[in-house]
Amino acid sequence: MFGKLLTIGCALLLSTALFAKEQEINKKIVCDTVENMLPWFGEKYQEEIFWIGTAKSGDDPALVSVVLNPETQTWSIVMYNRDVACLLESGTGFKFKFPKTKSL
Repeated sequence: MFGKLLTIGCALLLSTALFAKEQEINKKIVCDTVENMLPWFGEKYQEEIFWIGTAKSGDDPALVSVVLNPETQTWSIVMYNRDVACLLESGTGFKFKFPKTKSL
């Protein structure tokens, strides 16, 4: 009986996730020139770039960076192109979780 309930519960959970609706978060995003914004993280919080990824959007691809300070546990996520940088989020406290790799 428990097995059937568990199976039904998992099926309902998966079907809910598959039909999730797109939602928006109303949040103020702070942007400035790349020359002003990017050095600010190092100067104010002693954060350094830990990770960089490329976001393909239109003709002008943007970069997304995670900058952090392991000692103070501060972090920021920044998106930028050649001209403009925007702070998407920042906070305190983090841990690293790396994906499991298959052995060769």
